[in-house]
Amino acid sequence: MNKSVKNRFNLLCLEEGEIFFEDYACTLQSESTSTDSSSSSLLSARKPLPGRLKVCSHNLIFEPNSMAHPIIRFPYKSMLSLVMDQSKQHLIAITEQCVQMKKFGVLGPYHFIDIEAPQEQNGKFVFEPSYSRLDDFVGLVAKIYQITKSKSLANLKSDLILKLMYVRESKIQFDSSWYVDINEVEKLSKPLVVSKLEPLVELRGQLQLTSKRLYFQPFHSFSATPMLKYNLADIVSIYKRRHIMLPRALEIIFVRGDSLLLSLDDEVIRDNLYRLITCQPLCRVRESLSLSHAQQQWLCGRMSNYDYLMCLNQQSGRSFNDLTQYPIFPWILTDYESDTIDLDNINVYRDLSKPVGALNPQRLTKILQRYHDMPDDPHTGIRRFMYGSHYSTPGYVMYFLVRSHPELMLRFQNGRFDAADRLFSSVARSWDSAYHSLTDVKELIPQFYDTTTEAGRFLRNTANLNLGVRSDKVDVHHVQLPNWCHGDPVEFVETLRRALESPYVSQHLHEWIDLIWGYKQTGKAAETGNNVFYHLTYEGAIDMKQITDKGEFD
Repeated sequence: MNKSVKNRFNLLCLEEGEIFFEDYACTLQSESTSTDSSSSSLLSARKPLPGRLKVCSHNLIFEPNSMAHPIIRFPYKSMLSLVMDQSKQHLIAITEQCVQMKKFGVLGPYHFIDIEAPQEQNGKFVFEPSYSRLDDFVGLVAKIYQITKSKSLANLKSDLILKLMYVRESKIQFDSSWYVDINEVEKLSKPLVVSKLEPLVELRGQLQLTSKRLYFQPFHSFSATPMLKYNLADIVSIYKRRHIMLPRALEIIFVRGDSLLLSLDDEVIRDNLYRLITCQPLCRVRESLSLSHAQQQWLCGRMSNYDYLMCLNQQSGRSFNDLTQYPIFPWILTDYESDTIDLDNINVYRDLSKPVGALNPQRLTKILQRYHDMPDDPHTGIRRFMYGSHYSTPGYVMYFLVRSHPELMLRFQNGRFDAADRLFSSVARSWDSAYHSLTDVKELIPQFYDTTTEAGRFLRNTANLNLGVRSDKVDVHHVQLPNWCHGDPVEFVETLRRALESPYVSQHLHEWIDLIWGYKQTGKAAETGNNVFYHLTYEGAIDMKQITDKGEFD
């Protein structure tokens, strides 16, 4: 267990809104004790421990080379002091708290450790650079520490941190030596600074377009590939997207099914890049994937319900790379209790003409009573609504994917899983909540109907995560499935897929589509269809272009 392995650190180890700056080889030595007897020996290690120090805007993060030791995060806000010992080439931090994660590479709740009597040197941690001079990174750390400890307003601190980031990025040169062919012609006069978007992560870097490829060079690479390359000939389609509700992103779909979601500085730059990519001879975007063509294919029975829903999600701006605009699929079945299920029986299907919140007549009566008693507020612009929550949110996506993508919830909830009673533990319990609760109107995600090689993976706790115990004394482990699928997640997903493609659903799916993408989204039709949500969930409720304060975006 003492030999080095692949990196455990990634940007999901950072806090929300945190910026990664630099990475240095160094050793860590500790003189700490802890009030927690189960804490790692790292806190009391007397020998220097080799690893990498990540300099970030909220924390110093140390990743030991040895998997036997956890990654350890030192929040600036918990530090009593951070000083340089020039004679010994040491950076010394005295802190009241540190946070451990990923010991032995195991994902789980972070371990928050309070240091006993740090003022008596128990919280002393000594960093010594392995190759760099101490001055090379102490200057940056000192500036960040000074900003975070200052009494300035949060917005001012954020601006100062951003200035540091921009200065460092401006010094990084784009390396064209990574081009595949020496005869590639650059189509941009200089590389664009863009963000590559993934769930809860923005990876900033430089983008260059050539006659044959797109090249993305991250400002900070966490893999052995410092330059990402995308063949123009592999592009299937390109969509203009929104990011933070602004029209400044592009999503490029490739023939293998993977995609690249990029956020640019503004709409003009985004549109120019779109034009440049699509006019390249090797980029042949398939017209057959247009919405009108897909609709005709679906109406004629030449496209499955699953593929058509995926097309609608894609065309409407929903992306697997963005939890705020994640693809959405409907609940189809209502029976998760029986030992067997007959998909030819229409009674096992949900009424697709109604939103989830209107499926239960008793609940709908209460919702409508509240709706009619609720006045519009002309002063605040808040219009009355039936549902204060929504059918698709980042929290719902993480709820369903906690087993296959646990780092998303850990990042979103500051190193903790949600309470066991609120985790996705049973399909029947989730349906019961969506059918009865006044605050739960969530729909599903594509994984419930995806019968590819990953079918049902999100339902199994293959990583053996410690997800806690519910109040009814039941351990949260694998998702409890209906008896009719015999506990087999693959059979469960395949059954749902057959239901999705059934004659009944094929006859009524257009009614659900009208609720999500069609004429029943807004206006009188939405009110008649009991489909009115909180006003801020609708596009255009706020003119995002009028917001100049970055803090308001955050």
